[in-house]
Amino acid sequence: MVQTGFGRTGSHFWGFQGHDVIPDMVTMAKGIGNGFPMGAVVTSPEIAASFTNGVHFNTFAGNPVASAVASAVLDTIIEDGTQKNSLDVGTYLMTELAKLRDKYEIIGDVRGKGLQIGVEMIKDKVLSVRQK
Repeated sequence: MVQTGFGRTGSHFWGFQGHDVIPDMVTMAKGIGNGFPMGAVVTSPEIAASFTNGVHFNTFAGNPVASAVASAVLDTIIEDGTQKNSLDVGTYLMTELAKLRDKYEIIGDVRGKGLQIGVEMIKDKVLSVRQK
């Protein structure tokens, strides 16, 4: 699974938590570094142990500065309440986008959680509903 934002769904810190699944591995990059070149992988101890026998490399290789940045980003997300902001702003945005969906034929569906929102753009609303 790829983590695209921390707390962005508004209800959970990790996106997968809203789907009652636990992935074997989660990869992340931009969200954990807030623009700083940072990447991370979270997995179980058993899977992590399997990486000790091979040669692994990446373009963002871990270092103390990158770790400090990631830690500060995670602290800021919690301290600034951005997860609740995602819930509040996302709820408002979903409501307003639903109004636009009802008004304009080009919008087929609006769905999402928090600020993880998708808007379906269509040519024919009747055909789109039949295909679902």
